[in-house]
Amino acid sequence: MGAALSRALLRERTREVLVYIKFVELALAKDASISVPGVPSITFTKDLTHSLKANTYLLLYNVVEATMTQAIADIHREVLDSGAPLDRLHPMLYLHVLNRFKAGQGDVPRTWVAPSGPALVRYWIDDYERRCSANQNYLFRGNVDGMSIREVGARYGFATGDKVADAHL
Repeated sequence: MGAALSRALLRERTREVLVYIKFVELALAKDASISVPGVPSITFTKDLTHSLKANTYLLLYNVVEATMTQAIADIHREVLDSGAPLDRLHPMLYLHVLNRFKAGQGDVPRTWVAPSGPALVRYWIDDYERRCSANQNYLFRGNVDGMSIREVGARYGFATGDKVADAHL
């Protein structure tokens, strides 16, 4: 199952964040310091603890960004590996594939023959991979937030929260 990689990534990153939060909790303890043999100990100042707490937000953002990027890659791999015909995709994903083809540059390859569904899906996957090689997170425009997750979710036909995302095509 394709979602296994994104689930494993989420679990791994969650463990990392929890370990870091435990470290910050210890750093906030009164008179906390780091002691390494042969090096003078470092006392956690108020400013340093503020920086440590701020880094928690960066770690959480990284978890969301990495998980969403991997989830999209999982969807692409699952569609490709399953050989799902174009007309068997979720209706929103079907429209997204067609829109990517419509927005693409160049002519239709002469090797495409009816049925063209598999070729359109391959074009969509190749387009995604080509665009990712130029920009790791092009779907999120460098900012993964609730709105961008809902927008991508709408294009791919997956639910965000307790309802299916509205399409913003």
